[in-house]
Amino acid sequence: MTETSTGPMSFFSSYVVLSPLILLIFSASIVDSKVFNVLDYGAKADGETDSGIAFKNAWDAACQHSDRQNVVFVPRGKFTFRWASLAGPCIARSMVFKLEGELKAVPGYFGRVDWLSFRYIDGLIITGGGTLDGQGESTWHHNDCRTNSRCGPFPTNLRLDMVTNSVVRDITSLNSKNVHINIFGSSYVNVTNIRIRAPADSPNTDGIHLGAVKRIRIVDSTIATGDDCISFSPGSNVVGIHRVVCGPGHGISIGSLGRGSEGETVSRIRVKDSTFVNTDNGLRVKTWPDSKDGRVDTLVFTNIGMKNVSNPIIIDQEYCPTSCNLQVPSRVQVKNVIFRNIYGTSSTRIAVNLKCSKTNPCDNVQLHDINLSYNKQDYKAVMQCLNVRGQTSGRVNPRSCI
Repeated sequence: MTETSTGPMSFFSSYVVLSPLILLIFSASIVDSKVFNVLDYGAKADGETDSGIAFKNAWDAACQHSDRQNVVFVPRGKFTFRWASLAGPCIARSMVFKLEGELKAVPGYFGRVDWLSFRYIDGLIITGGGTLDGQGESTWHHNDCRTNSRCGPFPTNLRLDMVTNSVVRDITSLNSKNVHINIFGSSYVNVTNIRIRAPADSPNTDGIHLGAVKRIRIVDSTIATGDDCISFSPGSNVVGIHRVVCGPGHGISIGSLGRGSEGETVSRIRVKDSTFVNTDNGLRVKTWPDSKDGRVDTLVFTNIGMKNVSNPIIIDQEYCPTSCNLQVPSRVQVKNVIFRNIYGTSSTRIAVNLKCSKTNPCDNVQLHDINLSYNKQDYKAVMQCLNVRGQTSGRVNPRSCI
């Protein structure tokens, strides 16, 4: 299997092409659009007044105003609210949420899954250089659901649900109480130049979480957080990640799969030209043992640098953070996975760990030009394989066990 213009990898040559509507949105001038300033609808830039209703009123007015591009404008200053749910469908041809100020969540407040959310919108731009501050440090001590009966739900800084032909660019997400950016049921969404920051010990603060999506592009962004930098749940299909710097965090994770419905899938994911620094994992696929049927198919990881990463390459089909039956193998099939030009240092001796299912062995796992060293100079890195079929080419360090 090769990355050519035909065959199972051919989608990679075309998936990055923007839809015609996104191109139209990019070409439209915000200067020529009608602007709805949240201050005109009662919002206060004092960092204290709950401006959620004002945001919604400004959004509703713009959403239902004529068939053109309309802008909801948040000027400089600090705006606070418990939540703001901004929904379509809209009469406007496209909607711009231009955030120049700083949005601050109410400290200690939880009980919802959303804080700032956008739903049922075709043609959305979120931009402006502003900041979403979830003030998650006020609730993180509640976040471990295994030990705390008061756990959750906790709000995501930014949710996009059933959003199409849209762009998120040039914003910062700080200290979310839960996931920073959650994209669900959406397609043709481009995420560009996003900065995500939270401490390494902040629980459940995934940078970007994807589920039931297709044709998503994440580029030129930095993610430093306490959980997965980017995570994929079932239904994620045709996703490209380019030039992303990850760390600290848990790396990029496909899954976990197998605990939900029968037939869960994640397919056609590409990560390239990216860097992992001081992360718990690098490139990870994880499925539950004793699972339902599922499939992880066609993953390509290319030109990835690792610096002091605990598990640079890992397929774990015995993922079990809570109770499960390790004696029953996973029924999720992992196949057609390419690792090409993966280099750098591992902070553990097992730099490549391919631990696959006994009943559904990993099929067609390819390692090309791998150079991963254990950062303790007196020891060599090793590769561990279990129930995996595939091939290698070029230099492969540590020595291949496929």
